[in-house]
Amino acid sequence: MIDVAPDGDLTPSLELRDEVIAAVPDDLKPAPDEERLDETWTTCVTRAWDDYRAPINRFLAAKAFASWTAYQGRGVKTIVRGLEAALALVRVEAARQCRNASRSLDRDLLLEAFRQADFALNHLAVGEDLAKAWSVVED
Repeated sequence: MIDVAPDGDLTPSLELRDEVIAAVPDDLKPAPDEERLDETWTTCVTRAWDDYRAPINRFLAAKAFASWTAYQGRGVKTIVRGLEAALALVRVEAARQCRNASRSLDRDLLLEAFRQADFALNHLAVGEDLAKAWSVVED
């Protein structure tokens, strides 16, 4: 089971985000943008995170239902790793949206975090490369 509770800091989520970014072709890679994300996560996101547990769970359910890693990966653990990465991207993007808007997490900022996470997973990253990277959990 994936724990959607907020982590104390963004480090684990940033590491999973880096795994996704590694699967993005060089000409599409976004510029690094981590300034004050950990601080913003703590001050603007974590307090409101539990208020959005239901839409976060629905986002993950949609990712599980439409999981291309079920076909490209090597097993159930690969699918779970993909869901963990999707959640990590939402966490990072929620912090980024809050930082850029200079306000705490709200419905609109979370919706944009969903959009950005989905864009990275489905349009920037090469699916086969992600499935290969995530499949190492099957070993």
